[in-house]
Amino acid sequence: MKTENLKVKGRFEMRTFKDGVLIDTYIDNNLVVAAGRNAVAELLGNTSPNKFITEIKFGEEGTPPSSLDTGVLNPFTKAVTAVSYPAIGEVKFDWTLELAENNGVTIKEYGLFCSDGTMFARKTGTDVVKTNLIRLEGSWTILF
Repeated sequence: MKTENLKVKGRFEMRTFKDGVLIDTYIDNNLVVAAGRNAVAELLGNTSPNKFITEIKFGEEGTPPSSLDTGVLNPFTKAVTAVSYPAIGEVKFDWTLELAENNGVTIKEYGLFCSDGTMFARKTGTDVVKTNLIRLEGSWTILF
């Protein structure tokens, strides 16, 4: 008998542009936190219709992600710009951080959030000193 284990995981991708020139590409796995796993269960069970992903938040805390994380420090919030389904069992959320946004901070963490404010996933490991010369764009793919 074959068994199936449904695991939720994420892939974070970010491109950094300075003066319009691509200077870095970063791709890494990320942690889907406990609240994010629970959000999937609630969405499937139709007990919480507001558990769909709508935002990315940029924060200033660099400690490694924990499954118990629920937020980011001093968040700057952006709506995701597009949602797509690149393959079976994948949903991809595109995002941008423009030149005039969130300047004067060092971004150390990234969080993916549901429409009701529940954190779904968190990523650290790539610090960005944000100025008006830096534009970030990326995607966050959740794989089942």
